Amino acid sequence: MMGALMANLSAQQQASSGAPTASAASPFPSDCSAGELAAAFFSLADRYLVFARDLLLTGQGAAALPTLVEWVCGVIVSMREREPVAAALSFLSHLLSAAARLAAEETSGGVGGGGGGGGATAAETRAGLDALFGRCGPRLVHSLLVCGTDTCPPQLMRPLAGCLMGLITLADAGAVAVAASPGVVSEPPPVSLGDSELRRGLLGWLRGSWQLPPLAGLCASYLFAPRPRNVLIRPHRTLSRGQTSRR
Repeated sequence: MMGALMANLSAQQQASSGAPTASAASPFPSDCSAGELAAAFFSLADRYLVFARDLLLTGQGAAALPTLVEWVCGVIVSMREREPVAAALSFLSHLLSAAARLAAEETSGGVGGGGGGGGATAAETRAGLDALFGRCGPRLVHSLLVCGTDTCPPQLMRPLAGCLMGLITLADAGAVAVAASPGVVSEPPPVSLGDSELRRGLLGWLRGSWQLPPLAGLCASYLFAPRPRNVLIRPHRTLSRGQTSRR
């Protein structure tokens, strides 16, 4: 069922993105009933991740994960409705926690049964998730920051912050897993242990995101906009949305 829905949505996405410019920020398939479809789709994907994790993290399910993460980025950047953004953030949060849990299991139990078919499968799954977040990380970080400063409904700021925290937790878990791997010599402690691509890149992605289009413009307008004195007591969310010059 999930595979058929993915294939159908992918076909619609390809048909609707005739212009090559849509690839960098393609939202969830645009010719569908936007918010409701996105909310229903990610609710379904989230249930797979919670109740049938191995179906989505291995085999054909794992092959679909890059597309799913791309669609998460499209939803949280292009939609302002609560339901689709909440469903996309919930899916992403559970995906990050599943990846961190696999890294923690590998650290503590080595080859101990993490579901599925033995330790080799668990190690392959963790390696696949590391590669996924290493590859999709720059866009994911940028999308989360854009969502937090622009499109995120106020009630979802906490889940959004949880996803950013999940990336940090996963980066730390990756470092611990590398440190505990059999072939790793841990002479110089924590400084050079974090060889996961996510851990190496996360700080640069966070820093670089503020130099990319929407966020760079926001920073520039904030720096040079007139700031009344009451800006000092405004909530952080209001500041981050560039509303400091009002009132």
